[in-house]
Amino acid sequence: MELHLQNKDLKALINVLETITVRNMPANRGRAKLLMHATKKFEEYGQDELDIIKKFAETDADGELLVNASGHFVPKTDADMTLVNTLVTELSAEPVVFSAGEYEKRYEDFLTYLSSCEDNFDAEAVMVIDTILDQFEGASK
Repeated sequence: MELHLQNKDLKALINVLETITVRNMPANRGRAKLLMHATKKFEEYGQDELDIIKKFAETDADGELLVNASGHFVPKTDADMTLVNTLVTELSAEPVVFSAGEYEKRYEDFLTYLSSCEDNFDAEAVMVIDTILDQFEGASK
């Protein structure tokens, strides 16, 4: 089983996985596996975004990014901020694939639970959940 999202959806997915109330152990174990995978993908996304920013931001003698009083990175004098924004936007839209592999049964347990979950979710979370459940239901047919 594979689930497909975009980098920009990872934080919403992680928030759902961290806050959802799950009362049965098989579903909880599936949630743990999916959370582990999502967290790893989110860390990779964060590193990729940082790599982009480092190309266009000033650094100190130790190679650390300089931050202004507002908490924003200090761009290099010749930095093309339009290009930076384009690259970061493209990165956020890149596909992310979760391959269940040996955890397929765990994913199924959690997604079955999620499909009838009665928790309240914000709009962003509902969109991510809907995307995942559409894929799960499509794979189950």
